[in-house]
Amino acid sequence: MKKKTVLLLYTNYSTFVAKDDVILKKNYNVIPYHFQSQKKLSSMMFEMFKQKIFLLVNIWKVDIVYSWFSDFHSFLPFLFAKMLGKKTVVIVGGFEGVKAYVPGLKAVFKSIPTGYNPDNWVVGTYERKKSVVAFGYAGNMQKFVGKGYDFIIEVAKKMPDIDFHLISIRDKMKDYANEIAPTNVTITDSLPQDKLLEELAKNKVYTLLSMSEGLPSSLCEAMLCG
Repeated sequence: MKKKTVLLLYTNYSTFVAKDDVILKKNYNVIPYHFQSQKKLSSMMFEMFKQKIFLLVNIWKVDIVYSWFSDFHSFLPFLFAKMLGKKTVVIVGGFEGVKAYVPGLKAVFKSIPTGYNPDNWVVGTYERKKSVVAFGYAGNMQKFVGKGYDFIIEVAKKMPDIDFHLISIRDKMKDYANEIAPTNVTITDSLPQDKLLEELAKNKVYTLLSMSEGLPSSLCEAMLCG
């Protein structure tokens, strides 16, 4: 039987998007599309124009449009899908999830609790260092500040005897973080799960200073590591 094709939309290829990508590929052909959100209206319109060209070429190959979160990046794909009678799926969380409780909203919602396999987060025998680890995707200034990395760096400046390891600061933000961070801060762009598990096991303190979170996976994973 021919596999159906899924158009996977996302703005950041974060852990949960990557996991869905792997799961979907077991039963579907997956066409990923990375929409790069922009602050300037002109830049955002250009990004949407590029997406429109992509859709005109590829939407005919797609059976299901699947989007992580609902924002500018999902507007045109869902519009095209609706016009062509194709199935749409959107994963909502945080402030978007509130829409599920709006009276009269004509949409089918299914709540799926975020799951964590404790067997994947078993730490070995490590001597925990007097140090701090924090991780969470930050590929732009909005994410960098939103995750509280700027504040953690300021704290590190006042605690020169404590080592800090900040993980998943990527792209241009890694260079920026290295410029403003003191010598007791190590910046890493990303780590595979086994190495991340090792970091959680070796450091005494995990910190999450985000301005807001829905269900922070990193906090749950750190708790599983004790």
